[in-house]
Amino acid sequence: MTADFGDEVADISGNVRLLTQKKKQEAPAEGEAAPKAGEAPAPEGEGKEGRFEEHKRKLTTVTCQQIRYWYEEKRALATGNVLAEQEDKKVYADEALYVEKDDLLTLTGNPVTAVMENGNRFTTPWVKVEVEGERFWTGGFSGTFKKEKTEEEKPAEGEPAPPNGPPTVPPPPTQPNPDAQPEAP
Repeated sequence: MTADFGDEVADISGNVRLLTQKKKQEAPAEGEAAPKAGEAPAPEGEGKEGRFEEHKRKLTTVTCQQIRYWYEEKRALATGNVLAEQEDKKVYADEALYVEKDDLLTLTGNPVTAVMENGNRFTTPWVKVEVEGERFWTGGFSGTFKKEKTEEEKPAEGEPAPPNGPPTVPPPPTQPNPDAQPEAP
């Protein structure tokens, strides 16, 4: 690691990791324990295990070969075999720019590849990930996406699954024949 205190920049190389996490919430109420440094507060009504799960859920990890960090601006540029991981997604890129005040991680590459835990996968020239939120944007993409069945599409417990193949269509209702004779009682 080298640092230039005049330019307020540090260069870190090797197997480098950049960690971001959900921003700290308001101070704990009287009688509640404050979270440890770097730990997100517990969701309402949860103890230590809840704090860990919340921290783990919102943690974003960027692994790369080198990071240039402008510490006054809280901005980092990661380069070389970049892997960004968050919740259920992994994004592979050539470089990533993280700007804390904007809460954005912008990954660029030739191409950027995103792989979701559910098997969905796409490539794009760039992707922006909202670190604390649930959104991301791309510069156009191509990929493979699996359709997830909704509760309405899933058979109820004990019912047989719908048959494979085209659905069967019931015949149209018959129209009454005005010339037909009524049946005798």
